[in-house]
Amino acid sequence: MTTPLEQLLGEVGPPPPWTPDGPVRFSVIVRTQGRRPTSLVAALESIAEQGHAAHQVLVLVHEPDASVADRVRAELENTSLDLPLEVIGVLDGERSRPLNVGLDSASGDYVCFLDDDDLALPDWLGAFEPPTGVEEVSVLALDVQLSPP
Repeated sequence: MTTPLEQLLGEVGPPPPWTPDGPVRFSVIVRTQGRRPTSLVAALESIAEQGHAAHQVLVLVHEPDASVADRVRAELENTSLDLPLEVIGVLDGERSRPLNVGLDSASGDYVCFLDDDDLALPDWLGAFEPPTGVEEVSVLALDVQLSPP
């Protein structure tokens, strides 16, 4: 027998309001297949240039060949990126699998997603910071700026 989600939530009640103990910590999950090293470095540079520093940057390499994650790790070690980087290989699953692995590994208060061919605008993380006085934010979506390739 299964219990409907609404019933379970009704039994436990709403969660208490969450307020951070200090600056909001963002985990940024960057998904890649390891095929665009120049784009990946540019995406990571755009994270490094944020006004609000990332607490954690997880690079999820979604490729069945484990040596690709090792190659990406070595390439990133040879850059001057000043980021709390962790490279994680994801050998199986569909397109959403690396995102789920990243969520399991994230330790920030909030999690943001970026693909290896995206660039974060200069105050991207700062825009996610909840406004003062807001006690609860479940999902926050921002407009994107498209530019020609």
